[in-house]
Amino acid sequence: MDAPTPGTLVMDLNLTKALPVRALSTVAEVSDGDQPWIVVETQSGTIIGAVERRYLKTRLSGDVRSDVVAGMPPVGIVAARMPVSVFLASEAFPLLSEDSVVVIVDESGIRGVWSDQVLREWLIFGPPRGVAEGTFPGPPRIPLVTRPCRFQEGSVACAGVVSFAEYPEDMSLLPICPNPHALSNHPFRW
Repeated sequence: MDAPTPGTLVMDLNLTKALPVRALSTVAEVSDGDQPWIVVETQSGTIIGAVERRYLKTRLSGDVRSDVVAGMPPVGIVAARMPVSVFLASEAFPLLSEDSVVVIVDESGIRGVWSDQVLREWLIFGPPRGVAEGTFPGPPRIPLVTRPCRFQEGSVACAGVVSFAEYPEDMSLLPICPNPHALSNHPFRW
């Protein structure tokens, strides 16, 4: 696919099918199927990560949250009708890493995962001039980035996930971690 133009909507990108699964699902329960991507959600439906199904096939056991989400790069979450230019100009885009993917959502749920070579190049080198210039149309739906907490107690990784719209200016003001494994209380660790 050619690089998107400033007016291209995120939903018109080269999206890959994705299967939403709950965070406490076991790796064995979700490793077979035809969708290339697994999007991990909390019980309430909040997206906390995305992983390629082929990666899951290399995992032997465990649950998706503690064994997979803890080591994943940040994931972008973007509304399907948002122009690509608006997402690229948002505070969320620079928070992604070169291994990140973007989950595209609409009113009905997960529309797909954007993970093509164009995205990879833009994450590494930055988008070309003229593409990342836009304004939010109508009421803004701000793109988010989810990150797993990097706190570890012994050999147990926290894997609590928090969504951010921008990089926290003051790390001392990070929220208390959701702490899904009931480790000792700790602030979210970037």
